[in-house]
Amino acid sequence: MSHEPPAWRALIDAAVADGADAAALRALLHDVRAHPELIGHARIFACMAAILQHAQRGDFGALPALPPERLRQWLEGARWAADWTRAHAADLRQHPLLAPLLHGAAGARGHPLMRHGIRAAPLVSALWNEHERPGSAAAPSLARLQGHLLLGSLALLRDRHSSAAARDALPSATLANAALVVRECSLARAEPLLAALPVAQDTATFLQTLARARREALLALAAAHSAAPASARQRHRWALYLGYLIAWAQRCVGRVRPRARRRGGGRGPRQPVHGWVGLIGPAMRRQAPELLPPQDEDEEALWWYDDLPRDERELADVIGQEQALGASPLETAEPLYELLDARACGARLFAGRWGQPTRQSAAQRFGWDWRVLTPWELQCLGRAVRAALDAGQQRGAAGGARAQAGALVLVALLLGRSLEQARTLRWRWVHAPSAEDALVAVLRQALIDAPTLLCWGPPGHEAAPPEPLGCVLPALQPRYRVPLPEAVQAWGEPVAAAVFLPGATHWWALVLRASGAPERARPHSHAKLVFSTQPSTLDAQAQALLQAIGEPRITPQRIAQTMPAILLHVTADASCVWLTLAQTQHAGEPRLHYTQHTLAHIAQAWTQGCARLAPWLAALGPPQPANAPHPSAVLPPTPAAAKAEAEAAPAWPIWRAGARFVLQEAWLQALVRDTQRRLATKVRSWAQLREYHETWVFYTVLLQLLCTGMRAQRDLLGPWQAWRQMIDAAGSQLCALSDKAPAWHDRTRVVWLPAALTAHFAQHRRHLQGLQQRLAEYGVLWPLDEANGLAVFDGDAQQPALSSVGAYWMGQQLARRLHTVSAAATAPSASSAALAPGADDLVPPNFARARLRSRLLGAGMRAEVIDAYLGHARQGEWPWGPLSTFDWRGALADLCVAIEHDLQSLGIVPLVSALAAPTRSPA
Repeated sequence: MSHEPPAWRALIDAAVADGADAAALRALLHDVRAHPELIGHARIFACMAAILQHAQRGDFGALPALPPERLRQWLEGARWAADWTRAHAADLRQHPLLAPLLHGAAGARGHPLMRHGIRAAPLVSALWNEHERPGSAAAPSLARLQGHLLLGSLALLRDRHSSAAARDALPSATLANAALVVRECSLARAEPLLAALPVAQDTATFLQTLARARREALLALAAAHSAAPASARQRHRWALYLGYLIAWAQRCVGRVRPRARRRGGGRGPRQPVHGWVGLIGPAMRRQAPELLPPQDEDEEALWWYDDLPRDERELADVIGQEQALGASPLETAEPLYELLDARACGARLFAGRWGQPTRQSAAQRFGWDWRVLTPWELQCLGRAVRAALDAGQQRGAAGGARAQAGALVLVALLLGRSLEQARTLRWRWVHAPSAEDALVAVLRQALIDAPTLLCWGPPGHEAAPPEPLGCVLPALQPRYRVPLPEAVQAWGEPVAAAVFLPGATHWWALVLRASGAPERARPHSHAKLVFSTQPSTLDAQAQALLQAIGEPRITPQRIAQTMPAILLHVTADASCVWLTLAQTQHAGEPRLHYTQHTLAHIAQAWTQGCARLAPWLAALGPPQPANAPHPSAVLPPTPAAAKAEAEAAPAWPIWRAGARFVLQEAWLQALVRDTQRRLATKVRSWAQLREYHETWVFYTVLLQLLCTGMRAQRDLLGPWQAWRQMIDAAGSQLCALSDKAPAWHDRTRVVWLPAALTAHFAQHRRHLQGLQQRLAEYGVLWPLDEANGLAVFDGDAQQPALSSVGAYWMGQQLARRLHTVSAAATAPSASSAALAPGADDLVPPNFARARLRSRLLGAGMRAEVIDAYLGHARQGEWPWGPLSTFDWRGALADLCVAIEHDLQSLGIVPLVSALAAPTRSPA
């Protein structure tokens, strides 16, 4: 038959040549779903022949579902295949198609079908195994179990060659799981499980008994046959295997109940789901290149190439240049290619194939998240922690250790940290006239390098218990390899070195009371550890506390992921979650390089997260809002900003965390005004002409960056090229921008060109026409093409040189022009005029991207809409794909209004170039 695999046809041809019954062999191969390559089937045929021979003699009882004629046919085919492969073993090793018949396992406990379709051919895979101890009493039981599996499955699979009929009779997953149990029973460690199964019964009775059995009873019987007490992990594995066998037996006897249709929404929390996925995922297709004739010199047909770093040093230089421009190293780092061996990487390819739907739907989770604790589990955890904290009132070391374990679990839940990280919590007890003075005193004296609880008490009341103000975490800083020059730091928004999380004072007081920290020390100026118990003892007590709850899903991993998930539901912004909880594992995220959040926004997100958590931790009492510090309290500035001479620092809520540089609004407004003033002057010489054109191009690029938030990495022609293709479009327009990959890539996004930018583009075209006329007056014939309209020229009038505009040029221009503006201004900072940028100092032009995201967040825009507009997406999201769930037209309506208001606040207006050719009036 033409649809049979080549190995099957070769074996059937050998049966015909040997005079055997080819029809019987063909029926056997089809009914048992043999492997297409017949890997390791020499032993499998021998096992099947032995089982079928015992079945024909009646050792497995009456088999009404298997006709005797079909049983005789299978036995004849299996017996011939086993005898023939044994007789021709030497010749088969050289056969191109039948050599896999003799393949064995790679190791002592291996399997020849592992990574070669062991779940695709489950029935034959279970017949290859022999017991690990052939002489033990469990070896006949294994052979008996293999016989039950073969005969019970063949009763459903025979005569069902179509995949749909076989799937309805016996799903492949059910059979594969049952075969897994049989293979596991070949190991010595599974002998108690094998002893618990009634394998001595005939097949029909075995299936009926197993289908009606309760898993708990069989599990208790397996534990009774175990020589040593079974561990919790072993009992869990046995319970899973027994469930697989019971499901298979129920299928065989026809006692499978249909799944009830789910009605209603269930009991999961009604949480918003953030992000968008495509209904049709991105597809990959291979297209053969079109070969051009040798004489064809079409430029578009030339191969694209790029220079690759040759060693680690050159790679570090490339990464350093990108970071100097304000870009994240992971923003443009993409693999070129990877050569894989399909057989050696079979597991990876299999996981990637089945993991693709999971990744595409990662942003759309169910009403409850499997990774975190459910509300019921949080209530159980709260009651257990409360009981552990109350145990601390008892005398003795046992009660104190248990109370500290409860406090440790509570800290891990509130700060979203593992138990090991939660043990590093410190506390500081400061006496000051007011709470805000205590906060200022602590944050200005020392650098916060670990989570620290701030406690305050009035002077003269050292005996009174300390009052917690909140928790201070070291601010999460994106990873940079290139330091930012001090002259550039002075122009940026103030970046805090720590974040303050006010609130939850009652919960923090419970932690301090259980740890006994206030009793061990008096008021001090340096931080001390909260937990004094040995780490091993504390971890053991915490694990015992969680196990005593009786909920296997309550684990330290899920406890650490609960608060981040709550904050993500509250803010819909992953970067805000990373900064609020100072999650250092996300320091390399590209999105973090383009985001700044004020400390007030972070404190608000933390307060909302605690309010969301409070009903589920009712056993611990209300969190009790903290004594909010006065706005005059100041967080520690960055080293560059700390050098400001006699300059009043802003209040702590407006300090920022995240990206290290975003240009201050005052400096940006001053830069825009200075540039507009320069473009209003007359041009009377060659030097003025060159300077004017350079300033005009700078203003054009600056408008593009501020309006679109484009990545300043490769080139800066994207919006200009898109507007040119619209054929003089007026008013605001939508266009496609691909600033991270080629235009045909699925990372292309939609950006909005406001009316001010399109009007400026129209003036830029007139500017280029007038520039060519002015160059002709100097005798310079410069064929300036609009396709490369953002270019400047250097040199004198006799030998002008064309220079492309890129991110590096833009960074130099920003540094030079900001220094000029700051040197002539007395506000907002007179001290910054003394800081002159060096020749190689750059202002990261990607600040516009971080500024746009921060400004839109401050305007109340949803973070997921901003991320989709800027081209950020979590794994599994596809906001700009066809049939995506992202309603970008509705989302851009409010976003465009916010961008328009931002441009008006900066004073952005379209200008008329002094070089523009005059236009004729319609009159």
